[in-house]
Amino acid sequence: MGEIFASLALGGLWKSVLGYEYQAGALTVFFSWGAEAWLLLAGVLLGLAATLLLRRLPEGRRLPKTALALTLAFLLLILAVLGFLYGYSGQQTSLQDLSQLLHGNPPPTLGSSRIAIWQEALELGLERPALGSGPDTYQFRSSLIFTRELPGGQMRRTSVDAAHCEYLNLWVNTGLPSMLLFLGLLAAVLLPAARRLRPALLPLLLPALGYAIHALFGISQSLVSPLFYLFLGTLARASRRAKSHMSPDQAA
Repeated sequence: MGEIFASLALGGLWKSVLGYEYQAGALTVFFSWGAEAWLLLAGVLLGLAATLLLRRLPEGRRLPKTALALTLAFLLLILAVLGFLYGYSGQQTSLQDLSQLLHGNPPPTLGSSRIAIWQEALELGLERPALGSGPDTYQFRSSLIFTRELPGGQMRRTSVDAAHCEYLNLWVNTGLPSMLLFLGLLAAVLLPAARRLRPALLPLLLPALGYAIHALFGISQSLVSPLFYLFLGTLARASRRAKSHMSPDQAA
């Protein structure tokens, strides 16, 4: 778990300290360091410390004081990040959006305008909640248009063809029962696998769980979705086999 946290913080740190600007056909890369970078660096060091400490423990033993200290350190880091974002008054657009979110005023542009897209998707879903409007019809119902200026001064107009949330997308296109059945499928596979967690199940469970989380913010892609269902089916089979090898007390 520490490795995952450290990797996520390191990715955020990399994006925080390195920026780029494209102008007049030239790409300029620049370095910057601020309070956000310090917090992310603390997350990296904390994750690495947790990893090293837990790996040094003798197998089958736990050190409650160490675990408590790490838990408190993670909580303090999270509180520091939230406090920093809550009081942020700088010019960085993404941090401004997160600050407004903590104040209870999520701007429509938050998350590449996902707030605006989700608000419209909810309205579209409520218009035809039972059966939706049909597969791949979202683009014909959405009225959102986004514009941005290209480096050459030209303006690009972009329409919305998906809800950027697979669950909302299912509701709008094929109805609320379709979305609920998909959620039921995920619950029927992922929850039993988590209860019967074994090292052999982790390579299947973690990618499937990651896709389910990513689906909250992304769209279904033809290159990824088939792999997800292969993982999901294999995980369901492996989970049933793990149950058959458990004692009656463990299976209950």
